[in-house]
Amino acid sequence: MAEFEVSVFPNPNKGNFSLKLKLTENAYIEVLVLDERGRIVKSTDTKHLKSGEHLLRYTNVGMTSGLYFLEVKWYDADGNQIGIRHKEKIMIIKQ
Repeated sequence: MAEFEVSVFPNPNKGNFSLKLKLTENAYIEVLVLDERGRIVKSTDTKHLKSGEHLLRYTNVGMTSGLYFLEVKWYDADGNQIGIRHKEKIMIIKQ
């Protein structure tokens, strides 16, 4: 079974953050940013990533201050979800 590690930094942030992914096998990933009510406020196209470590940067994501959830989903080449959906809290603080 595929294994994945996910971390977000800095957290809290001012709307600019990075997502670090470690994949044990090739996968297609989709990243969603959800508000406190579970509504999607930002999403990425599904991307194919090879096994290894990846750094995805998000700059000026256009969200107001508040608590959000970053959700990462992994799929195989046939579109079947692999691994477990990962959710990470992120706090955006704008002054």
